[in-house]
Amino acid sequence: MASPAVTILLLARNRPDYLVQTLASIAEQRFSDWHLLVSDNSSEPVCAARCEKIVQAFSENFAPEQVRYVYRGGQLTMCEHHHLALQPIATPFVAIHNDDDIWMPHHLEQAMDWLVADSRRGLTTSNAIDIDAAGKPTGSTTHPLEGYEERSRPEWLRLWLSSWFGNFPSFVLRREAVRRLPLIENQHIDTAMALWILLENYEVRVFRRPSYYYRKHDLSITRTGPPLLRDRHRLRLWFARHEFWRMSTACPVFVPLAIKSALALAAGTGQL
Repeated sequence: MASPAVTILLLARNRPDYLVQTLASIAEQRFSDWHLLVSDNSSEPVCAARCEKIVQAFSENFAPEQVRYVYRGGQLTMCEHHHLALQPIATPFVAIHNDDDIWMPHHLEQAMDWLVADSRRGLTTSNAIDIDAAGKPTGSTTHPLEGYEERSRPEWLRLWLSSWFGNFPSFVLRREAVRRLPLIENQHIDTAMALWILLENYEVRVFRRPSYYYRKHDLSITRTGPPLLRDRHRLRLWFARHEFWRMSTACPVFVPLAIKSALALAAGTGQL
């Protein structure tokens, strides 16, 4: 593999108070063959200036060009920001991070050990320990992962079509697996990415062992964004419109799920 092996794509927006801890968790990774791109999506000027200063101070501990900060103007949506930031990345692998979460030291190592062993391995995700705004563990984990490590492709597709599962700070992926990923305007862009990778016939792996801390606070997208259930229905219907043949062939339950979503949206209900 060309060096560096991984680009860490850290998505930031108006949360500099958490950024120092997030960057420290990157520096503590046991897997060290990475470059970092901090992509700041239209933060308020004061927040953007703080973020850039924090990243600049962090970069002084690393080789030139290993750490970069890019400010994205123009009021991009969350999906537009992600799509734009991903396009120029040329490393074989990408690890996605958020500016408010914290990786554990084994996060990249665990993912890369699995991904590099086979070119058809496309995505890893893992469990998380929930923390509050102050960084204190809440005593719970983000997902109950018992029995999720080994599933068939139709079962993985059904899982991501039917539940909230995975989060960007847990995603490490093969860049080629998302080379053709289109812009999908939906709050569940992490779910959309996992579904796309499965449709591209890549394998996925879920690690039950937690590898990051998921921070829950008042600026979390799950609290500030549009209703989650509505967008989950819309995501199913996006795949029905654009990838019906591939999805219905790979996942037999997709058709009734899509019909259910169409009926739920038409009725204005939030039932999945």
